[in-house]
Amino acid sequence: MGLIIYMKRLLDFTRTDGLDTVPGESKFFLIGELGDFLGLDPKTIRYYEKEGLLAPVRQGKFRVFKIAEVNRLRAIKKFRDFGLSISSIREIFRYQQENLNSGNENEFAINILRKQLDVMAKEKETLARNIEDLAQLMCE
Repeated sequence: MGLIIYMKRLLDFTRTDGLDTVPGESKFFLIGELGDFLGLDPKTIRYYEKEGLLAPVRQGKFRVFKIAEVNRLRAIKKFRDFGLSISSIREIFRYQQENLNSGNENEFAINILRKQLDVMAKEKETLARNIEDLAQLMCE
């Protein structure tokens, strides 16, 4: 899958795949259920909310996460897996929202991911050298 297609899919907060929804039925998760579903600690989800990356609906003392928020959290998780900072993710979401339906709403995210790929490649090279150096030391 190409990067542009992947970004469109990742940032499509309306998709319902894997959420066991019935057409016309509004599926939602409480924070514990969502954490279990995505493999995240509820504290992490609360942190993302505090940082402004999520805005779940409040029903009394409960946070209610609808499909769009679940998918947004999936995107956050993937971006964090790629090593992006909270501020970079916030900027991606801001840019995407400001440029919605413009045809280039994913351009900013793609540029950030390309830069991150370069960073990761350099880190990989450094790690490979360090592994080699350590292996040589162990053989001496």
